[in-house]
Amino acid sequence: MKFRNTVAIAALTAAATAAIPAAAHASSAADPADAVAKQFGTGRGVKLSETSTITFGSEIISYRVKGAFGFGKSGIAAADVTRVPTVDGKTGDRFHFRVVGGVTYAYGGVWGDEWTKVNQKYKPQEFSEQNIDVFERATLRKLLTTATKHAPGGKVGGVRTTAYSGTADFGAMHAVSPAFRAEFGKLTAKERKTRITWRLWVDGKGLPRRLTTSWKRGPSDDFPMDTGSAVTTNYDAWGSKVTVASPLE
Repeated sequence: MKFRNTVAIAALTAAATAAIPAAAHASSAADPADAVAKQFGTGRGVKLSETSTITFGSEIISYRVKGAFGFGKSGIAAADVTRVPTVDGKTGDRFHFRVVGGVTYAYGGVWGDEWTKVNQKYKPQEFSEQNIDVFERATLRKLLTTATKHAPGGKVGGVRTTAYSGTADFGAMHAVSPAFRAEFGKLTAKERKTRITWRLWVDGKGLPRRLTTSWKRGPSDDFPMDTGSAVTTNYDAWGSKVTVASPLE
């Protein structure tokens, strides 16, 4: 879920409860950005599981997300995910969301025990709390240029990986990423300096298997309080068959 829209959906759930560094080329069989792009195609997708903690001043909201993204010809076109919120230590209801054909559907919690069409439109990626969109080629390439370390990452999902890590500032991500700009809006000079600490595990094909990101910043015009995010997203079954259909048809 993108951070700006987290406020809106958190309210609902709470109510219920560029170039790749030389080192990357040397240790990975493929450019990760190109490897991801080659997975795109109608009827294909990727599975994901995610844990996150979002802070708004003294309020702490955590999410467990699980599901799949369906691809189109050039990126994510659909989503089928479940989200379980925990607000200030209290676990809320399980919510199920589908995004298909530009329409969002919801089930569970305040939505009841039948699928409902949601009036507000969301992009599929917004149901992940991950701040860095690995499905944007330029964004993934820019992220990897900020890597300061790489080493064997052990097995993730049973697959051997190489792990890259570093820090990137909001300004750099905002400049290259449409998703980041949509998420955070216009940044002040101070906000542009906010540092994102990240670590990315890629397999031998160059495909991301896990991404962790975290950041903290002080009050801003949009949020007059300390805010922060810590997210771990796992990606699995790249290129697998994923079909997301309207639950009302």
